[in-house]
Amino acid sequence: MPVQSKHELKTRRREVLVEDIMNKRVVTISDSASINEAARIMKRSGVGCVVVKRDSDLLGIVTERDVISVLASGRSEACTLADVISKPLIVVGAKDPVNQAARILADKGIRRLPVVDGTRLVGILTSTDLVKFYDKLSKYMMKSVGP
Repeated sequence: MPVQSKHELKTRRREVLVEDIMNKRVVTISDSASINEAARIMKRSGVGCVVVKRDSDLLGIVTERDVISVLASGRSEACTLADVISKPLIVVGAKDPVNQAARILADKGIRRLPVVDGTRLVGILTSTDLVKFYDKLSKYMMKSVGP
């Protein structure tokens, strides 16, 4: 590895990590809960998804879209989340670069990524979080480049 001068070290920019822009407020629910219970918790918490757990194991995710799909299909409102979770659960590491997380969201066609530190759930990253981040970044870039 080549030695870098002090000037190069000062001017090198730190890569933005998932933990820098993720939402630390993530709602979890047991896989034995009903779809109705999940919908009530999402509404009360003001979130668009809940991460489904069994004990400390992360099993999947249930989104507003999943709730609508279950109810529109005529399936029992009392079916458990274990029956309807989106799985396998796709996660991203807190220390992963934001652009890697963005690529996962785009490639998988999903809107939400639970964020883990090892096996511990530490947050959630949504497509909205990414849009806000890239909007701020573009404004910063325009300001630093100038007219």
